[in-house]
Amino acid sequence: MTPVLLALLLTGSLEQWRLEIEKTGPQTVYLLEMAPGAAVPEGTAHKAILEQFTENPNFQEQFAKAQALSITYQGPEGRLSFVLLNTRQTPPEDEPYVIAHEFGHLWLKAQRYPAPAYFGGPSSCLSILAGDAVQHVLIRAEMDKRNVAWRAPWLRSLQAAMGAMEAQREPVAPERCQAVAQAVLWIDVSLGLTNDQWPERERFLATLEKQFPVIQPAARELTAGLKKENLVMKPEHHRALQTVFTRLKQMAMTLPK
Repeated sequence: MTPVLLALLLTGSLEQWRLEIEKTGPQTVYLLEMAPGAAVPEGTAHKAILEQFTENPNFQEQFAKAQALSITYQGPEGRLSFVLLNTRQTPPEDEPYVIAHEFGHLWLKAQRYPAPAYFGGPSSCLSILAGDAVQHVLIRAEMDKRNVAWRAPWLRSLQAAMGAMEAQREPVAPERCQAVAQAVLWIDVSLGLTNDQWPERERFLATLEKQFPVIQPAARELTAGLKKENLVMKPEHHRALQTVFTRLKQMAMTLPK
């Protein structure tokens, strides 16, 4: 399969979204399948540029835990965006949803929504995850507008995560990035699903809180605050990003690296 653009994975609605992102940028969007730690395939467009990111150990650490990550580069070559699909974390049936999710992040960038700066250091997970907590609200709404079926695959992953947590007998003492990720997951499930949409929602949140007690009260505070914000409005979006980043950092700094 050609590593440059996996166009065969894109349904009509996803291909239309990709084209809209490219026109709004303007930019070029590349979609690649990769395993964490693997070299960028030969023949990939702008391979050297992409390697500036993928050869960073902190990026690889985040990529190994994610279903996909997106990268945007601005330079003499123009504006380039890469969506990297993690083949170890993404089952084939979930690929359209995962791709749509990353297109959502690129769409927000193309619409000039603010996002925390990514510096690639040890705190890079905080930048990524703080942005996720805010941006996912708009991404879910946009996927609904575009008739992207995102709830079923997300619920499959949440159900699996709940089973794994319930198999743990003792609460986890997480490191900083793990705690931030779990706090954002609690926020995501709280804001992204109702009890009618997922009858197991309250059970999941209670299990997550039991296994990672350190994420509270930050997760509850941020969820309540985000509910009050009109995140479509860019000033409020920016304010929410600052609030989430600051509060998650405060939580993270109480934990070991």
